[in-house]
Amino acid sequence: MTATDLLQNTSTSTLTNPYAEIVTLSQGNTLLSDSASSTSVAPNGQATFTFHIQLASCNTFDLFFEVDWTAGDVGAGGR
Repeated sequence: MTATDLLQNTSTSTLTNPYAEIVTLSQGNTLLSDSASSTSVAPNGQATFTFHIQLASCNTFDLFFEVDWTAGDVGAGGR
């Protein structure tokens, strides 16, 4: 299964190399891969995150994730 989510950068900083950290994937499902549509997201810009999931069954499930990134000059990520 493929799931996508469009997110907007509401911060005042450019997000460099954004990536998703899965917090919850329920019902025994397995994350096969994930990716972001851009390696740099300007303030008010958007990025699409795509998740490829192997389903254990055809039941409803929860998928929660956080976005983190490389923060250029300061060397720290954020959420």
